[in-house]
Amino acid sequence: MNIVTKELYVAAYGQSAQFRLIKYAILIPSFAGIYWWRGGEFLAWALGAAAILALVVHFFYRYKTNAWTKEWGFFRPLEAIIDR
Repeated sequence: MNIVTKELYVAAYGQSAQFRLIKYAILIPSFAGIYWWRGGEFLAWALGAAAILALVVHFFYRYKTNAWTKEWGFFRPLEAIIDR
């Protein structure tokens, strides 16, 4: 499995459907509230900060799991997931 395929797999299937549902059920109303409270410009800053935070967490997990090959925290190695 090459690097690009591995990263795309993690991005698409690294979280359970239940986790993604809960995540978006929290994020969408939060960002809608920010837009209603402070307007579009502040929302753009909030979305940018959220994107940066997501990248930091992604690369931190990638570092701790040695490029998705060893177990750490809630993460299981890709080979264990793909072979199922």
